[in-house]
Amino acid sequence: MRTASQEMNWGSLVLATVILGTMGLVFVGGAQEIHQNGGDAVATGSATALGLGIWGVLAALYWLNWRSAKFRALQSREPWRQPKKGGFLLGAGLGFVALIALQAGAMFAVMPSEGLPEDLRVAALYVAFSPFIGIAYLVVPLMTGWMWRVVRATSLT
Repeated sequence: MRTASQEMNWGSLVLATVILGTMGLVFVGGAQEIHQNGGDAVATGSATALGLGIWGVLAALYWLNWRSAKFRALQSREPWRQPKKGGFLLGAGLGFVALIALQAGAMFAVMPSEGLPEDLRVAALYVAFSPFIGIAYLVVPLMTGWMWRVVRATSLT
């Protein structure tokens, strides 16, 4: 009888751990450096958020690997169990709607506010109306669709 820990594919996580773990450490360490040198709170918070977000992506990769290991262990005991198909379009649609809500929320929160510094307001408006936001509308739905598909395929119920 195989267990999930025996089915873990640690080799596929080595490169991601080295790259993403180090990148997150650089951002969190950079936030500490910014704070020690008297940098502003926005830069410190941004660097910390980026580092923690990168570690969050790494944690999600470990979580997906653990889910698939549990499924493979169950599949070795019950060979008739097959992964569920589908789910990509639902995940991609949810990612697209979430991105629209995020962009619209940022736009409507920043546009009428007069108390913000001008450079922060211009940066937020650039993010809201940037032509490069199209890349996010391509990448975010693809990633959420893929995540939804993998979670559905590794479901044990």
